[in-house]
Amino acid sequence: MAWSYEIQAWFALTEGRYSDVTSIAKAAQSIGGENSAIVQLIMQEARGWAKLGNRDAFELAIERAHNILQKLPAIHCPRHFVWDSTKFPFYVATCYQWLGEYDKAEEYATQVLRECEANGTTARSPMRLAEVYIILGLVYAHRGDLDAAVNAGLRALTYERKSGPSLLI
Repeated sequence: MAWSYEIQAWFALTEGRYSDVTSIAKAAQSIGGENSAIVQLIMQEARGWAKLGNRDAFELAIERAHNILQKLPAIHCPRHFVWDSTKFPFYVATCYQWLGEYDKAEEYATQVLRECEANGTTARSPMRLAEVYIILGLVYAHRGDLDAAVNAGLRALTYERKSGPSLLI
């Protein structure tokens, strides 16, 4: 049941209904438990707060998600309906980029690249990696490093699978 709410929150996020994201995600967390669906709901809530520009609420949410994530068993074959730990820095990098916190966005984005390489999940995470390079491109563009921004953007486009909403940036 929690995953059905997560999909509603995701649709709200991609449709720009950020207050709905936080409302749906928070309400669904009352289903309870400490499992990957609840972590995903908390991270959707965090994403909603970031889009709304509420850094404090975002950081409280990621702290709650991180605390639960630490209690969950390691996942060796990630799939959509199971939260794997490499999603955490990916979502955090995205949110910090949305909040205009470019140093933190870069820190978490490079963590995603390191973890995908170390865990051998590069081939299974093409959309995540494409989005990480988009984040890095935006970081470099903000800093005025056009060559690095273009290179990151071109790297993002090398992956066969890309997320449409991310490419709109």
